[in-house]
Amino acid sequence: MPVTPEAREEWRAWLAKEYPDSLVEKRAGPVARIPFISPMLTWATTGGVPVGHLCRWYGPDGAGKSLINLCLIYCAQNFAEAITAQYELRIHALERMGKTLPAKKVAYEMKRLVKLFPSGMETLIYDTEQRFDEHFAANLGIDMNRVELNQENVIEEIIHQMTGAVEGYHLIIVDSVSNAQSYAEA
Repeated sequence: MPVTPEAREEWRAWLAKEYPDSLVEKRAGPVARIPFISPMLTWATTGGVPVGHLCRWYGPDGAGKSLINLCLIYCAQNFAEAITAQYELRIHALERMGKTLPAKKVAYEMKRLVKLFPSGMETLIYDTEQRFDEHFAANLGIDMNRVELNQENVIEEIIHQMTGAVEGYHLIIVDSVSNAQSYAEA
């Protein structure tokens, strides 16, 4: 079944009529993504973790989900460097193929993204497992002065706190949602 712009506009009109308080807006360009140090993780997440979106890592205990979060924090704090390194590879590849116009477009997009977060991103971590090792994170190159650590364990409280935190932090991590308790369990 093909997707048509007319159907999309009909849906938006219906939504505005049925739910006048809801807001659906068109994005002004591609969503910024936080790339990983690992090219394989960046590839597996189709360019990195999208800024402003929810992401969830699955896997058994000891699979490396918390380590992936630490890598994500490092790349978020060093966003300009991470984006520049990733985009420079694309620019050089396009230039080697003789595609100067696409290379200039990629360079323009790189500059736009760097301007969004020139000094990196601030992070809030909800450590429900109470196992976050600040010394290990600092050894990985994470600036712990730019990381807020909260050890709340009740999921309803985390959600309540996060409603205000989304305005003050670029990256919010809950490690681990499956370990958090509800009011009924606590």
